[in-house]
Amino acid sequence: MKNTKISKKELNSFKLQTELMLFDLYAEYEQKRESKNFVSFTQLHASVLLSFGDGFEAQSFKTIQQRVNLAQNKKYDIVFNKFVISFERITKYSSNILSPVIAQGESSTNDAVILSHDSELTLSRYLVKLNQEIDKLIDEGNFVEVIPYAILYRSTQSKKLKLSFGKEMLATIKE
Repeated sequence: MKNTKISKKELNSFKLQTELMLFDLYAEYEQKRESKNFVSFTQLHASVLLSFGDGFEAQSFKTIQQRVNLAQNKKYDIVFNKFVISFERITKYSSNILSPVIAQGESSTNDAVILSHDSELTLSRYLVKLNQEIDKLIDEGNFVEVIPYAILYRSTQSKKLKLSFGKEMLATIKE
């Protein structure tokens, strides 16, 4: 049997292909985005805005966008009526990366952005309607992008809420 030399570039390419074949963390996320049952963040909010006769220039929507951006950038918890999106280490994937997860409640170790209610009446009405719309869409079996790059759905197996996410949602922990 004759040994054939391969270049370092070919070796690295082979390693990368092997790793990708082993587990594609984002494949499920991409499949859900392509589903006919996918409801994007924009579609979700368009529906809520339409129910109030508003457009994307409405102050309520701008406030929610700012809160979501803050939470995603700082990895704060995002509190909805029936679930919380938190960021945690999931050793199943990596020990030095924060991934979004569905949490039982708000974390005691970091701040949170509240998307369930507000002291300002107009915004509170919007948030109530938003949460009702999310609940309805999930109950209908849809894949709902509740925040950009994070899709909430109900598992057909366990009937529990699940979260699929894109790589944009991850953060490396600096130690």
